[in-house]
Amino acid sequence: MLAARTEQYIIFRLVQEKLAIAIREIDEIIKMEPITAVPNSKPFIKGVINLRGKIIPVISLCRRFGLAESPPDASGALSAGGHRDYGGFRREGGFLS
Repeated sequence: MLAARTEQYIIFRLVQEKLAIAIREIDEIIKMEPITAVPNSKPFIKGVINLRGKIIPVISLCRRFGLAESPPDASGALSAGGHRDYGGFRREGGFLS
């Protein structure tokens, strides 16, 4: 008999839609940090943060998908995806805001 697998997800709101990311895809969740703008970057890149000495890009999903952004609230958080290897393809980590 096969054992049932359970998955856990982080649920977040993007405008009026609720979306989820599997916890196994998240390395950590941190409090909102001051973001440093990067000149001449893509419009959906809000900037970068310094996380324990590493420069990490911050991506706005609203901007990426052409949606109106709402102002961040005090409880806003960033979720980090780390370096992962998917069958020879490497995905670099970043933060979503």
